Amino acid sequence: MTQIVANRLSGNRHPDFEKIHPAFLSHYSKDPELGESRYADWVKFSGLDETQSYYIQGAARANKSKQSFEWANFLLQFVKEDKDAFYYKVEALFPVE
Repeated sequence: MTQIVANRLSGNRHPDFEKIHPAFLSHYSKDPELGESRYADWVKFSGLDETQSYYIQGAARANKSKQSFEWANFLLQFVKEDKDAFYYKVEALFPVE
């Protein structure tokens, strides 16, 4: 039994992954087995732990990353210059393929 299946059966999957998992299944709705397989592959390939927060794992990765987004500063300024000063909390999408 894989760790992913064990987490699902034992209820140890973090709520972040409880949101992600159905998105994979929905995307592959014509073939649920393929959806499960792609989800398991994605978790394994990404080196993620389903029992931990996806957000915290991503933040830890970002701190280790050497990639710079300085080139995008001109785009980010427009977000800061929103004349109505409305800011929204959003959930980013993640790849399913």
